[in-house]
Amino acid sequence: MISIHLIGLKSQSLYNSVSSNGARGESILKIKDWMSHPVITVHEKETVLEAAKLMAKHKIGSLVIVQDHAPMGIITERDVINKVIGVGKDPSKVLVEDVMSKGVTTVDTQATLLQISQIMKNNKYRRVVIVEGDAVVGIITARDILAMISS
Repeated sequence: MISIHLIGLKSQSLYNSVSSNGARGESILKIKDWMSHPVITVHEKETVLEAAKLMAKHKIGSLVIVQDHAPMGIITERDVINKVIGVGKDPSKVLVEDVMSKGVTTVDTQATLLQISQIMKNNKYRRVVIVEGDAVVGIITARDILAMISS
């Protein structure tokens, strides 16, 4: 939450530029240059245990659920904790489709850092899926954006 707020505060000064003719415009920091890829995916019919094992193996906090290469949901570590472990359910018996967030917000690879940070801030998202056409090609997280800002 703090990182998203910080991005919102910094976005106007860091990611707007002035052209040689004095007109203000967005910088050329494109998300495709900073997104994590390839995206690790899981099928909706897999168990939450299998999803958690994939997250642990790849040291990531979320998996995208795809159907025909198009995103249909996302499952996060928080989903596993809050919707399964924390309520006493057995992760080997709960399916990903039962706990995933449906209706993923996506942006095109040509989106800018400012556009993505505004989407994240306005919707209180920690991650956004990046697509080319309908195909998932990357993911960007609040942590990735902080890394961009600090580099």
